[in-house]
Amino acid sequence: MTTWSEVLDEMEQRLVDTEQVIGRKLMPIAPFVLPEGMGPIPEDQRERAVRIYAATRDAERRLTIALGQVGSELRAAQVGRPKPAYVDRMV
Repeated sequence: MTTWSEVLDEMEQRLVDTEQVIGRKLMPIAPFVLPEGMGPIPEDQRERAVRIYAATRDAERRLTIALGQVGSELRAAQVGRPKPAYVDRMV
């Protein structure tokens, strides 16, 4: 059986992974799935869970900004470049 402490450890590791992505040290981030049957968070884990939740929301916001910047950079790189043209014919 998984404990809340283990779940929160995993969430904290995902935050570290997200920070590396934001810092351009790219690595895949697997989606987080809460194990079934966890029940309520124990009182002694609540403060930690609230801290992780706030950090997750902040990382999500910064990741969204970073993705927007990458999109802008890609669009800017395409300005003035000729579009590729391919001709299919039997040889």
